[in-house]
Amino acid sequence: MNLGTFNDTIMKNIHNILSGLLLLGLGYSGQAQRLELNLNEAIELAKKNNKELMVQKLENSLAEQAIKESKGHLLPTISAGGTYTHFIDRAVIFMPGSFVGSESPVVDVAVGGRNAWSAAINLNQPILSEVTRKQIKSVKLNALVTKEQSKDLESILVLDVAKAYYEVLLIEETILLHRQSLERNIYALKDAKQLFEQGKGLKIDTVRSAIATDNLTTEISFLENLYQIALIKFKHKIGLSDTQELVLTDRLISVNQKDFQINEKEKRSDLQQQQWIVELSKNGLEKSQAQRLPVLSLVGSYQLQAQSDDMDFAKYNWPKTTYVGLQLNVPVFNGGRTNYQAVQAKLKLQQAKTSLQDLEEKVDIEIRSMQVRLEGANDRLEMHHRTFSAAELHYNMVKQRYQEGLSSRLELTDADLQLSQAKLNVLGSVYEVSVSQLELQKALGLL
Repeated sequence: MNLGTFNDTIMKNIHNILSGLLLLGLGYSGQAQRLELNLNEAIELAKKNNKELMVQKLENSLAEQAIKESKGHLLPTISAGGTYTHFIDRAVIFMPGSFVGSESPVVDVAVGGRNAWSAAINLNQPILSEVTRKQIKSVKLNALVTKEQSKDLESILVLDVAKAYYEVLLIEETILLHRQSLERNIYALKDAKQLFEQGKGLKIDTVRSAIATDNLTTEISFLENLYQIALIKFKHKIGLSDTQELVLTDRLISVNQKDFQINEKEKRSDLQQQQWIVELSKNGLEKSQAQRLPVLSLVGSYQLQAQSDDMDFAKYNWPKTTYVGLQLNVPVFNGGRTNYQAVQAKLKLQQAKTSLQDLEEKVDIEIRSMQVRLEGANDRLEMHHRTFSAAELHYNMVKQRYQEGLSSRLELTDADLQLSQAKLNVLGSVYEVSVSQLELQKALGLL
């Protein structure tokens, strides 16, 4: 081997190695873009990416901060301040004229310096304020309402994602069944053509098989488009882009069927929310009534003052004034506003109680309706399972008779059609049961 041939061989090997590495890298890149999700993973991803749920969580954080803010009204308030005043005309005080040797009954006397300085630190500590305590309770109750709103929004999201997941699975399984049926019909079409060419079959069998094959091909094309649309909508619900390659790992036929015997409804977040609203209205009434009560506070101040005609601070004298005491504010009359506010609070409480009763009645109807729907779906699923077993047995019998020359191609095609329809009915019933279970769980507050 000469040097040129050796170099060509080396370069060719290097090219092959680099090409292999490039293809391998592309393979890994394509694999990295593919995402496989089961139902629970899809729900968690939706909770993480859903914008509306993010906004509601921020609302919860705002409610928690509002609680901390309201509690601050029971803590001491300390403030510091200072003032400077320049008197163009000196300040005056009035006193009896006899104090300064004047015959006038009252005289004005100019006092103080032209520059006045003061600085103070003030303290106010609430001791007894029932209105403030009721306000804190209102903020806490409002936070509980907000938390239940988040739970309700989350349960709605879980229901929507699960139903969309099942819908994609239903279309996917339906396409699979149609493709299996198409394969059998293509085989039947070939068989019918051969028999017709041999003079052992009828032309109508060939035409019938061709029509069935064309119909299935069209139906599969339609279902594939429907599948893409459903998949795009599902990706949007869980916060993925349309270009993300997604594979759903669960199978609709393997969804765990549960028998719910729960008649309780206390876990429903909307009921809990309305109950907290009733408590919030009660507290609002108590808060309006508490405005008639006195407010007692501890007050104190430390103050420095100085006055002079010049700005020579070294010569200033800074006398101090310090005091502590109690301040009592007693409501006497405010134009009847407190009474009107109490009347409004009573009306709001009555509204909240009526809304709670109405919601409880609607929830009872919803739960019972969901239970009846689930029972009906389970009955239909059981019936379709029996029909499928009968159709499968019938198909196998006709197939065996056809192979023995005792049945026609038309009978076998009809048996295959009945079997395919029975499979689709079972699949549709499984989907209906799965969705009915989800809706009953939502009605019971279990999602």
